Amino acid sequence: MRHPSLSFDLGIIEDNTRMLARLCCDKGVIPVGISKLVEGVESIARAMMFGGIQTIGDTQIQNLIKLADLPLRKMLLRRVLLSEVDSVIEHTDISLHTERSV
Repeated sequence: MRHPSLSFDLGIIEDNTRMLARLCCDKGVIPVGISKLVEGVESIARAMMFGGIQTIGDTQIQNLIKLADLPLRKMLLRRVLLSEVDSVIEHTDISLHTERSV
């Protein structure tokens, strides 16, 4: 029995990222590549990096840890639990907060 699967064309991801990054940068916007859908797959993050992305964002710390070897800034895209603060400090470069208690 065959199972459904997804395939990604890394060249298209890189080309599309390059086009979007250029459009954003021309307007003074710094784009962030989002790896949430692909759970931190390094080859996809690398294609976004080659396309011009300098920051990768995800809602899961473990996905950002998978990308630790890539020379990209890592951004956590969700509220941090107090029990996660040490891990967030160790594995991310950017974490946005709305609560002073964190």
